[in-house]
Amino acid sequence: MRYTFKDSNYLKLALTHRSFNKVNNERLEFIGDSVLNLIISEILYFKFPQSQEGNLTILRSKLVNRNSLFKLAKKFNLGNYLYLGLGEIISGGKNRSSILANAMESIIGAIYLDGGIYSIKNCLLIWYNFCKIKPHNNYKNIIQEILQFYQFNFHIYTCFYKNEKCKNKLFKIICKIDFLTKSVIKYGLNKRIAEKTTAKIVFKNIKKYTNIKFKIKKQ
Repeated sequence: MRYTFKDSNYLKLALTHRSFNKVNNERLEFIGDSVLNLIISEILYFKFPQSQEGNLTILRSKLVNRNSLFKLAKKFNLGNYLYLGLGEIISGGKNRSSILANAMESIIGAIYLDGGIYSIKNCLLIWYNFCKIKPHNNYKNIIQEILQFYQFNFHIYTCFYKNEKCKNKLFKIICKIDFLTKSVIKYGLNKRIAEKTTAKIVFKNIKKYTNIKFKIKKQ
């Protein structure tokens, strides 16, 4: 992790699950969640000066969600160092995504309290590869992220459509989203064109519904 604790008690507390002791890492998890959101927001704000609020919100959600924290914890083999109760040990708690993600947030909170904001910021800059993070530049990718972020149910179907007036088979894309009264249906000579056209229409509908500003480069 490239951080040495001044007070090792913070580290021990961050690794202590509630199944092991009444004094556990839940309070540190609370701190870590807030610190993580603040620092990631600041980094993205300065890294992408042209991105609007919606784009930054979606980017941040990908970095601070449970799956992202779980991957970080696995990278550090955090499960091998956790203090777990016997029941959690038997049931495989050291590999459970929720426990590992929460422990990762606790570690972040512990570093913040032990070394301050700059210490944890330096750690996060090392842990996350911000060079590979880019704002979305196509409709298909961003609508998937938006729908997942708001936890909307959506289904996309692809099939062939044969029109007597057209010699070539057309790709037919049907997108059903729970908050839209009608499905979005579009056609294209190939799958990529059909998906692009459908995604653009869905994107416009999502913007109206969420009322969040998103900016997509012209495609």
